[in-house]
Amino acid sequence: MSATEMFDGFGERRAEAEEALAARYGDGVREHFATAKERTREWTQQDYLDAQQEGERLDARVLQLLRSGAAPESGETLDVIAEHHRAVARHWSPDRVSYAGLGEMYVTDPQYRARYDAQDPGLAQYYRDAITAYAEQRLS
Repeated sequence: MSATEMFDGFGERRAEAEEALAARYGDGVREHFATAKERTREWTQQDYLDAQQEGERLDARVLQLLRSGAAPESGETLDVIAEHHRAVARHWSPDRVSYAGLGEMYVTDPQYRARYDAQDPGLAQYYRDAITAYAEQRLS
């Protein structure tokens, strides 16, 4: 998805995602959506583009770690996942449980899984395992 597509109709897609995730994971996710909405309220198209590009850079780094054979719980991988966590935290405040839940969603949600596994069939699972390790080891 291009940055223009991401920005156009973003509010509608955000609302659809909120409903789907609330149905799947419970109403607790609504708090995260409210936080994200407030934190991005004044974002410009360039802000969304920057966030998308940051995500793509992180995906490329995680893919490189996967392909290099680095364990998801290795220090090198966790350092990259720390950057992912910081990027996510620009939108909402993931704690140990919710951040691990995000990683699980990368595997269980068909759209996320397709997005990551299009790059490598093991990327969604690797991301999940690395996020879970990061949550367990570095978040309280």
